[in-house]
Amino acid sequence: MTAKIRPPDGPWSLAWAKSPDDDGDWLPLWRHMADSAEVANRLWMEWMPPASRAVVAAETGSQVLAGSLAVFLAAAHDVGKISEEFASQNVELRERMSRVGFALPNAAVSSGQRRERPHGSVSARSLWEWLFEAIGGRGKASTISAVLAGHHGTFPPGPPQELPESNAIWAESRRSAIDFAVGLSEITEADLVQVATVGLSQAAQVVLAGFVVVCDWIASNTELFPYGTDGEDGDRAARGLAALALPRPWSPSPPLDDAALFADRFELPEGASPRPVQLAAVEQARLMIEPELMLIEAPTGEGKTEAAFAAAEVIAAKFGCGGLTVALPTCATSDAMFSRTLSWLDRSVPAGTVASALLTHSRARFNDEFTGLSAVVPDRGLAGIHDDSPSGAGSLTAHWWLRARKKSALADFTVGTIDQVLLLALQSRHLMLRHLGIVGKVVVLDEVHAADSYMSHFLDRALEWLGAERVPVVALTATLTPERRCAMLAAYRRGRSAAAGEQIVAGSRPGPDFEATAAATAFPLIVRVGSGLPTLTEPAASGRETAYRMEFVGDDDAELVQSVSDAVNSGVCVVVVRNTVARAQEVYTALLNELGSSRTMLLHSRFILADRLHREGHVKGLLGPPAIGRRRPPGMVIVSTQVIESSLDIDADLMYSDLAPIDLILQRAGRLHRHDRPAGTRPGIAATPRFLISGVELSSDGSSPTVDKGSSYVYGGASLLRTTAVLRDHLERTEGIVESPRDVSDLVRAAYSPDAVPPAGWEDDWRSAEKLRQESDAERERRSGAFLLRSPGPGPAYGWNSGSSDEPREEVLGHAQVRDAENSLDVVVVREVDGRVWSLPWLERRGDELVDSDLGVDDELARAVAMCTVSLPAWTFRGKREAWLIEELETRGIPGWQKSPWLKGMLPLPLNEDLWVRIGDLHMEYDRSTGLTVRVKGDA
Repeated sequence: MTAKIRPPDGPWSLAWAKSPDDDGDWLPLWRHMADSAEVANRLWMEWMPPASRAVVAAETGSQVLAGSLAVFLAAAHDVGKISEEFASQNVELRERMSRVGFALPNAAVSSGQRRERPHGSVSARSLWEWLFEAIGGRGKASTISAVLAGHHGTFPPGPPQELPESNAIWAESRRSAIDFAVGLSEITEADLVQVATVGLSQAAQVVLAGFVVVCDWIASNTELFPYGTDGEDGDRAARGLAALALPRPWSPSPPLDDAALFADRFELPEGASPRPVQLAAVEQARLMIEPELMLIEAPTGEGKTEAAFAAAEVIAAKFGCGGLTVALPTCATSDAMFSRTLSWLDRSVPAGTVASALLTHSRARFNDEFTGLSAVVPDRGLAGIHDDSPSGAGSLTAHWWLRARKKSALADFTVGTIDQVLLLALQSRHLMLRHLGIVGKVVVLDEVHAADSYMSHFLDRALEWLGAERVPVVALTATLTPERRCAMLAAYRRGRSAAAGEQIVAGSRPGPDFEATAAATAFPLIVRVGSGLPTLTEPAASGRETAYRMEFVGDDDAELVQSVSDAVNSGVCVVVVRNTVARAQEVYTALLNELGSSRTMLLHSRFILADRLHREGHVKGLLGPPAIGRRRPPGMVIVSTQVIESSLDIDADLMYSDLAPIDLILQRAGRLHRHDRPAGTRPGIAATPRFLISGVELSSDGSSPTVDKGSSYVYGGASLLRTTAVLRDHLERTEGIVESPRDVSDLVRAAYSPDAVPPAGWEDDWRSAEKLRQESDAERERRSGAFLLRSPGPGPAYGWNSGSSDEPREEVLGHAQVRDAENSLDVVVVREVDGRVWSLPWLERRGDELVDSDLGVDDELARAVAMCTVSLPAWTFRGKREAWLIEELETRGIPGWQKSPWLKGMLPLPLNEDLWVRIGDLHMEYDRSTGLTVRVKGDA
């Protein structure tokens, strides 16, 4: 489309698309249509990965027709601006249109009237009428016109109604504009009749709607496409897109030899070869004939991440995927994975090419590796380049246009928390952009066992959509229940069935086809599923085995402190895991008094971010993987909450852990003797790893155990009773020994079995706990349904995300809605002295500086202060306390912060010189050693 575009004949040539607020220059609608068409034409071929284009091509029967349809819809998306509601907004332009025959009101139409008939709905109705006439009243025209209705981020609840207007010139002009769009896209009426007769799947509608949004946003950018009609040929679009400089999709070329693939992409130790599960994963990837979900179950330390990267590269090359999305349980695991992903990309992005890479979680801006990636580079504007690539490798950029929240999913490579995938199933505005971003990629889901029952509703619905959109998925786990294994695989296959035009039943249970999958006990295990039957593969074990002694030790903190102190004094490195912050703080304080600060450290989520990152880095330096120059400490103890389960790659000799569900117990135990160390590194008494379970008292009379109330609140009593029963029986049979990987699958299966029966004497408590679990699960399913996206199916996408939150609600609550989290409140800890507010004195940069200036805070200081963010406990603003606590914190707000991108909208928590404050009945105190403590005034 490089031919010169001339203004159309007829009065609608005066219709306008944009004008500045001061009634200055304006952009004619036909010009914006031509810009959008040219942008769409170039992006479809140059920026959309082949796998993304294939979603639409599968519906149209041809790649060429799929592209022509996409360009046509991009060109036609704004024809609804030829309407009384839109055209009346600008006085000068309204008068010009009136003079050529358009009947317009004397006064501007109110915003309320425009909301009742938005131009997207007018576009959709006009196209539907045009298509309905062309196909003679047959077919499925609404599956095409719905794309235009959703181009402002939300598909309306139903098809737009007939358009009552004062005269016929409006409808006639819109028809002429649609004819103009046909000419711009070089699609024929016969082509449109063909597509409208058969219709588009909802997956294709969502992809096209997201694509139209992107084209509209680019063509509407006045810096890239300025006002005025100069440059009326393709050079205008060429200049705009050249300035935008979006990277082209990844085009991988993995070595054909599997061993060579691992040797080339990863830093294997000298003489090492890929493990059996890694080779099996790549072999299964090569065997795929359609996009599938591949679930890899293997013990910790088997190299599942490398297996996923290698398999993803093979899959991407096979199906034309242009990137990768990696999702993990936490921000900390995402940070670690981002570093590993960059290292892999340095070896897999072809030489001479540029790829966009983003870290997509809430604290990404504090990750130095990511901010270094996105640094300003003079000859590339705001697009930073990763300079650590080996000679001849491609370059990585955190592209400036893709870094915005709603566009981040469009980057070639994204690493973030599991929320980024769960949000695919949350009704929200501009959700089609998230789907467009993930279509055409390979999705890697790491540690999928971490999704609880509430999150699993969103995960399974997301998998349905990924299946319908033909997105390959590689899921990794060390401890997954048979029920969740089958549920995930069945959800993906339901989506693949929807892609084939079959009607699916949302939430349907796995059928007989999954009996063998449910019964499989091999470990490692790889299961694949697409549109057919599941395929099971049992790779050989690598030979890595760990046997550790496990026992229940009761819940006496005094005994625990004495035992830990004796072990540390003997040179043992100990980890103590508590299920609540309060329990962790209590036992840490007691150990600190016994061992001193040099041999004791506390980790939990209630440290300010700067302190937490420092502590995590220090712990990894002490107990992380062996490295040159890294010396293991001669005895110390780390007290932690659940953050240690998966976030930190550390290695302990001895672990005390509160009782938790069996899969989490096994995850925690995976930190025992995690890394091979030279002989003599560990003291003799730690030659056999030990895992000691606290937080539960077993009875001697056969009655049910007494479990810590905090642990029961976090995990539910039923899960903890099941875990206790299964472990007690296992330890009695094995004389206290648990072997990994041999025992893992059987323990998980037994603890989650629907046929599990209570031990004698536990029946009443077991029955009560199970009833509460079932009620809780039902309530979680009900709550998730309020936000959950519907399953993919036939027909137009009207109502697809019409229940979406408004923008502020979406921004604040979206992640809480997919995690069933209680509303959290983040505050920024500062000091208030003599009426002035200062940054905390111990910060590495910009400590003890004034931060309350009305003139604002400079960026470096603002970033340092923003890293003093901490979340208040949810109970502090539950019920009646919520309103007055937020109001009280807002009264302490600092107006100058609103000028800073780092601090805007953030609430300060000003502490006095002794680092405490009383707000209402709450006493809040921060200590660098223990973090934030909050208690009700008067409590001990």
